[in-house]
Amino acid sequence: MKSTMTLIPGRISVVIPAYNQEAYICDALSSLVRQKLGRWELEVLVVDDASDDQTAALVRSYQDQLPGLKLISLTENAGVSAARNAGLEQATGEYFTFLDPDDWYSPSTWKRWPNP
Repeated sequence: MKSTMTLIPGRISVVIPAYNQEAYICDALSSLVRQKLGRWELEVLVVDDASDDQTAALVRSYQDQLPGLKLISLTENAGVSAARNAGLEQATGEYFTFLDPDDWYSPSTWKRWPNP
């Protein structure tokens, strides 16, 4: 299904597919909290691919620190590609990127980008 959402200039959408990632998801989210964005706005879409651990609860614990955080919960495990696609369908950023839940961005990842 093709998304009909309007893309918002100055926003970067980060899609994080996650299945049973309670051991790592906090590192990925913390790296986004530390970003120096300048005028960029961050939208973070974590797609919980029907985890049976505490991944979703840990993601929700970051909502105060990441105002653009959205948790998308899939009812059945569909795999990483389907989870990424589910996140892309809801992304509203002019730019998007993927971040695996066991990875992180350095604090200056987007500092070098020109201001929107």
